[in-house]
Amino acid sequence: SARLCPPIENLVLTVKSHQVEAAIKGVKHALSSSSKIFLLQNGMGTLEKVTQLLDGLVAAKNIYPGINTHGVYLKAGDSGSVQVVHAGEGEILFGNNYLKPQINNPAEEIASLQRLSLSIFWSDKIEHKLWLKLAINAVINPLTAIHNCLNGELLSSQRLANEMALLCSEITSLYRAMDLNISEKELTSEITRVIKNTAQNQSSMLQDIKSGKKTEIDEITGYLLEKANQFQITMKRHQRLYHNIKSMDY
Repeated sequence: SARLCPPIENLVLTVKSHQVEAAIKGVKHALSSSSKIFLLQNGMGTLEKVTQLLDGLVAAKNIYPGINTHGVYLKAGDSGSVQVVHAGEGEILFGNNYLKPQINNPAEEIASLQRLSLSIFWSDKIEHKLWLKLAINAVINPLTAIHNCLNGELLSSQRLANEMALLCSEITSLYRAMDLNISEKELTSEITRVIKNTAQNQSSMLQDIKSGKKTEIDEITGYLLEKANQFQITMKRHQRLYHNIKSMDY
């Protein structure tokens, strides 16, 4: 309750994209203009949603979008227990709220988070990295979910490699129209690197499908398709993936 919950100085939001609104509403009473919010969701659209939800309560400059590239999945253990498997080493990046540009590097808070023994860094190019991560997720997550495979298996098949190349081509066509500086070469290279680094990982979308949970397809591929519609770009392959996942979604 509001009476029992102390004021929140730093909030690290790690719930799924579609759970963000409910999570924010649940702690809104404990937030203030000086609270700092750190976002770690897949896809895009969360920053816009949280900035709007907290407008007039939390300063926009205190809302920090972030990226997590660690590969983690849950594995059933003995006697009904659940084991968290760290399947791929990565890093966590945070940056400024690019929707309301103000330089506001929370050095003290980042230093506090670094004491958690995680690779946490500040990035001055967080928007670029978010668009790149969105593209990577839009290729790896739906494909692994549909083919029920580990990330690394995407590189073991020429057919899947060809499919990834065509998906990358559609994304870079959209990004060119949006004037985003992400080339097909950069995207392909990053996807290959991520797959190799997280070869033994099950993507979050595959985990959601297996456990009967709602996926983040709307915030990943759905977000790309919304942008494609705005810029009148055709993304038939991503549209097909989107509908395939929606037919499996809960």
